[in-house]
Amino acid sequence: MARGPNIRSMTLDFWRRFWWDLDLRRAVSVEHRSGEETRVEVEDRLPHLLPRGAGPARYRVTTRRRRMETDRFRDGDLRGRIGRAAAKARHRALFCVDLRTEEVVCALCFHVDEDPRLPVHLRELALSEADDRHDRALSRFCGTLLLASLAEVGSVDHRGRCVGFLAEGDAREELAAQFGFRPAQRPASIAGPGTYMLMEPPPRLPKG
Repeated sequence: MARGPNIRSMTLDFWRRFWWDLDLRRAVSVEHRSGEETRVEVEDRLPHLLPRGAGPARYRVTTRRRRMETDRFRDGDLRGRIGRAAAKARHRALFCVDLRTEEVVCALCFHVDEDPRLPVHLRELALSEADDRHDRALSRFCGTLLLASLAEVGSVDHRGRCVGFLAEGDAREELAAQFGFRPAQRPASIAGPGTYMLMEPPPRLPKG
């Protein structure tokens, strides 16, 4: 049986060798309209663990709404929450599309608070639940691409290059830690149960 890709190694490679030079910020647009909420647009195409332009684009990172296949994303409520966030004119979802198949392999939705002192906050992260372990592994790697892009939304909006997350429950906290989130001091305006966490690129990943 073929071994799956080493996602931790791929993720470390991305952060150490390619993240900064890829300049993900250039693909992010943040617009403040008078009397309206902040509008976010992200549109990028990235190679697989190569400098930009050194190979064909493999992933598309976009705020444009895309279909999430049910065999890969089995939680209908989660698909619905991300779909509704994407449908808003202010764009509150990110999708990672595998350009080989034109299918979504990872998605998230996020919140931009009215308080400009707060970071952009991750709401939900949808990872593949497909039977194929290679598909699940690819989805995890693409989660890193999306979170790196989301941190740039905060940077462009002058909130800091970081992502906040309120992890409700041990499973969500453990998952967040795998992507480099670490417990942090909770802002006074953030209510609700759970552990408040931050991810600041390049994150320190757990061993293992």
